[in-house]
Amino acid sequence: MRAADRDRCRRAVAALGIVLVIACTPACALSAAYAVAGNGTAYLAHLEVHDADGYSFVETGILGERIPIPVSGVLVTNETGAVAFEEQGRTGITFPRGDYTITFAGTVRDSYL
Repeated sequence: MRAADRDRCRRAVAALGIVLVIACTPACALSAAYAVAGNGTAYLAHLEVHDADGYSFVETGILGERIPIPVSGVLVTNETGAVAFEEQGRTGITFPRGDYTITFAGTVRDSYL
């Protein structure tokens, strides 16, 4: 009879880590720049994304829920100019997979972006 394997926890944690790394590969921003208006009530953001087919305008709530961030003036561009995109409700946009710059404006709430 074989001895019980007492190292199950480490293997489970390692397996979970590998699954999270493989499964959670969202579009990553290569760089992001924010300019806040002089009166501190609004901001303009420029995000460079690589190999992306969409972007979500959301923040994470206290319980991990996705809370939509109200934005306006969304513009998606690449090296050839403006790119057409589709809005996905209030939370995001989709476009053909590629490298893009996403520009949008928003309001500053409660002294944070």
